[in-house]
Amino acid sequence: MDRVKAVHLAPGEAVLMPVKAPHFVKNGDGVSVSFSITWRSVRSVAEGELHSLNARLRKRGLPLLKVSRSPERQWFGRLLFRLVNRLGWDA
Repeated sequence: MDRVKAVHLAPGEAVLMPVKAPHFVKNGDGVSVSFSITWRSVRSVAEGELHSLNARLRKRGLPLLKVSRSPERQWFGRLLFRLVNRLGWDA
């Protein structure tokens, strides 16, 4: 993978991982602390609902919903997610 970059941190250093950026952490022999702050917005909540709905649909072999660039406007999918959630469909 040409886009993989190892970042070695010294004590007191930190790294910012952009939202949804895949990453892997490997600790050394010393003590390490991980601190994460996640900002939730209407858009990120809507996107999460739609992806969760798709996981449930996929599990049952049903067609998936396309998650658009404006997931907060996909009211039908979000309503369906809430209905499915209330009915207790497991992911």
